[in-house]
Amino acid sequence: MHNLISNAIKYNVDHGWIRISTALRPKQIEVLIANSSPGIPPAERSRIFDRFFRADPAAAARSRGLALA
Repeated sequence: MHNLISNAIKYNVDHGWIRISTALRPKQIEVLIANSSPGIPPAERSRIFDRFFRADPAAAARSRGLALA
């Protein structure tokens, strides 16, 4: 959760919004984290779970990954 929220902040547009919502489902909890960025281009969505993949090279160059203590 921390990484998803951190990414929503890190990759958002300037002065954009972030929305975190939850819903109870039978035997599960749904969590939605969204921001006002344009999102990941459709051609790159299949790679989002590839280790160390970043869709935006410019954002990757100016930001660091999550540091766990």
